[in-house]
Amino acid sequence: AYPNFIRGASKEDIYNLSEVCVENALLFFEAVEQEYQDLYERSFSLYQLREIFEKTRMPDYGKSIELDLNAKPSDYLKNDLEKLRRLKSMF
Repeated sequence: AYPNFIRGASKEDIYNLSEVCVENALLFFEAVEQEYQDLYERSFSLYQLREIFEKTRMPDYGKSIELDLNAKPSDYLKNDLEKLRRLKSMF
């Protein structure tokens, strides 16, 4: 999705913002997953998001796609970053 609330920015700037946001989210969740593993000796998954966030939000991948709540958030973010980088040529 394109953030139409941002006005006056170039497509390259929008792409760079998106890339930095996903990269930062990935770094954050990798740290959370490691800390959770160290504390509880089990993997952190999407299901545990409610343990660290009061309100959880996840991207809408579409009606026909179901998220695996047992998967790590970082796995989804890695896929999102890969998809974003494949789209870079469009910008």
